[in-house]
Amino acid sequence: MLETPTDVTLTELAEVLQVLLDLNIPQTTIDNFGLTWLRSYLQAQRPSTEYPKKPPKCFRCLETATRYTTSKTNTKGNGGRPYFKCDPCNKFLVFADYRGNYPRHDPQRGPEDNICHCSVSTKRLIAGRDKNNPGQVFYVCRQGTCDAYIPCVELGTNRAIKIALGLQSELAELCII
Repeated sequence: MLETPTDVTLTELAEVLQVLLDLNIPQTTIDNFGLTWLRSYLQAQRPSTEYPKKPPKCFRCLETATRYTTSKTNTKGNGGRPYFKCDPCNKFLVFADYRGNYPRHDPQRGPEDNICHCSVSTKRLIAGRDKNNPGQVFYVCRQGTCDAYIPCVELGTNRAIKIALGLQSELAELCII
């Protein structure tokens, strides 16, 4: 873990599991059993959460969104992911898959803080390399029907929780982000 006055960057998979999922799995266990075991373990621990299968209405203009799929060569770790976009507003609304969906509240947040404006649980995402705060973990409406944006911060300090670049593809493979 790397710490600064403004953020905390998680550098080990075990740290991410502890901070974001409230799971205490030692890094040696993860190293010994591998990502396939960990993915199965996480899927068994996580109840399924719905994602939008039908295009949502844009919360800006109320037009029905269009479903797209990211390019397989997407360099942000989202290759081949389905998503919804509002064409009139030219705005991304939400990914249309299970990645990052969690029905329970995040342990790093208060009980009411991981709920979007629609009163549903959120989808965990991570800011890309080209964004203002690369690696920052944040939450959005998992249905794509409101403009909720909730940064993930460390309790007590309000420092931003970030993920080290080297961990991001593993977290995507594990459907954590």
